Amino acid sequence: MFMKTFTAFIAAILFSPLMYANVEGSVGVSSDYFWRGTSQNAGNTALSAGLDFEKSGFYASVWASEVDFGDTAEWEYDLIGGYDLKLTDDFSIGGGVIQYNYDKGYDDVEEVFVNTVYKNTNIKYYVDTDNRDNAY
Repeated sequence: MFMKTFTAFIAAILFSPLMYANVEGSVGVSSDYFWRGTSQNAGNTALSAGLDFEKSGFYASVWASEVDFGDTAEWEYDLIGGYDLKLTDDFSIGGGVIQYNYDKGYDDVEEVFVNTVYKNTNIKYYVDTDNRDNAY
């Protein structure tokens, strides 16, 4: 399932106006990978990498990190897409979707989010698309 989604995501980027977008990448090593206050790598070092595309407020990203839940999953792969509307130099609003994927043993998880940015303050509200009562 992941490879099919990932391939479609990359094809959409390569054959779209995002092909001419601002592109940034990152590679990192961290002492642990935390998500919402919980270790995703059992307190171990985690490798991660990401690739971001942005054009005219639209953005798409792919990001991956090592995980260790004490079972067969070894990697998390996230696909992110959204739009940010800049209303003033200091204020913007936006929204998007994040899909969390794992290489083994887990179903994909998808969240939608809205956000607002004022100067250096960013507030986001996430809703799990499978369980609307579970928001962050």
